Amino acid sequence: MLRSGARLTVALVCALMAGAPSARADADGEAVIRFGLVGAWAVDCSAPPAPQNPYQIYATSNGDRPTRELRMQVESLDGIFEMLRARLLGPNRLAYTDSRRGGGQYTFDIIVEIEGGRMRSIQSVRSDGATLIRDGKFSDSGRGTLVFQKCEATSTGR
Repeated sequence: MLRSGARLTVALVCALMAGAPSARADADGEAVIRFGLVGAWAVDCSAPPAPQNPYQIYATSNGDRPTRELRMQVESLDGIFEMLRARLLGPNRLAYTDSRRGGGQYTFDIIVEIEGGRMRSIQSVRSDGATLIRDGKFSDSGRGTLVFQKCEATSTGR
C-alpha cells in the first residue's frame, strides 16, 4: 500500500501526463499563430481549388492540434493533416511534422517560409527519409515550389 505522499506523487505524475498532449498541442498552435499562418492560402484566391491552384487552410483550436486542410479537388490528395511539433526557426520560417488525420502511410517534416506576405514550402522530408523538397525546389524536377498568397476570410476554396 502506498503512503499518502507516494499517492500524491503518483496522482501528480498522472495528471501531468494526461495534460501533456494538450499542452503540446497548445504550444504547436501558438507557434502557428505567431508565425501568421492561420487562414486560407492559395496560389490564386480568386480561382477555385484545382491541382494547379491548391488551397491550404490552417486552423488552431484550444487543446487540439493545429491543422492544415489541403483542397485540390484530387480525392487522393485532399484531406486534413495535423501539425505536430510546430516550432519557429526564425522570423520567417516554421517547421512542423505533417500527419494525415485518420492515418496515412507517411508523415512529412516540413519547413515553410513567409516572405513578403507570400508563403512557400522550403523543405519536405518523408518519414522514410525521401527528400521531396529541398531549398524550395522539388527534388524530382528541380522546379520551384508553389507560392501562396493569403486569401480574404471569405475565400476558402469551397
